[in-house]
Amino acid sequence: LTSSAYVKVSLVDINDNRPTFYPVNYAVSLSTQSMPGTSVVRVTAHDPDAGANGKVTYHTVPDGGSNFFTLNKDT
Repeated sequence: LTSSAYVKVSLVDINDNRPTFYPVNYAVSLSTQSMPGTSVVRVTAHDPDAGANGKVTYHTVPDGGSNFFTLNKDT
């Protein structure tokens, strides 16, 4: 038995330099024994803007898998 879930996270920028994910795509597998609340993956994005303009926060996009996953907006 297999199932898949896709989560789409979009980067939005209001300043000069656009943030980027590294790596660009992530793929993970979970055990069928994984409990709700299990940390699945840590994503990393970098914004080269200085100070507060370079702070990155994370949000799922509507219909982007947010029914199954939650994101820590800061990490």
